[in-house]
Amino acid sequence: MICSHCNQDLDVEQFYLRKDTGKRRSMCKKCVMQRNKLNRAKKPEQYAAADRKRYARNPEPQLKRCRERYRRDPEKKLASNKRVYENDKEKAFSYARKYREARKRATPKWADKKAIKMFYENRPDGYEVDHIYPIQGRTVCGLHVLNNLQYLTKQQNCAKFNYQVDMD
Repeated sequence: MICSHCNQDLDVEQFYLRKDTGKRRSMCKKCVMQRNKLNRAKKPEQYAAADRKRYARNPEPQLKRCRERYRRDPEKKLASNKRVYENDKEKAFSYARKYREARKRATPKWADKKAIKMFYENRPDGYEVDHIYPIQGRTVCGLHVLNNLQYLTKQQNCAKFNYQVDMD
C-alpha cells in the first residue's frame, strides 16, 4: 500500500485498521503518529480535556494488562537488588533517578498531586507505596494517580516482580 501522506510503498501491516469499516487507513502508522503529535502540541487543552473524559469513563484499560509478566523468585530478586545497591551506590542512585523521572512522566496534569502526597505521608510503618499497575511496565504502563496506588509490605511488593528500592 502507498501512504497518502509520505507516498512510501509500505507493507499492509504498517497501516491502521479502521474499526467502523474494517478497511485500512490511507495514511501509514508513522504519519498518523506524527500528525497526532503535531495536533496535540497545537491544542494541548483540548486533548487534555479529552484524555480526562476518556480516563474518567474507564480507567481500567490504561492500567490493566500488566498482571502476569515473567516469573522469578522474589526473594532471589530482592537479594540480587540489595547486592547491586551495596556494591555500586552510583548505580543505585541512577536507578532511583530513573524511577523518579518515570513517575513524573506518568503523572498526568489532571492528577490530584496533593492527595497523592497525602497518600505517601500517611503510609503505615513497615509498608511501601506501590503502583497496582506499574508505571514502568514492559507491555503497558499505569499512571501515577491516586486510584493506582496501594500500601504493600516489602515482601508483597517484591512478590509482584516489580520491586523498586525506595530512595525518597
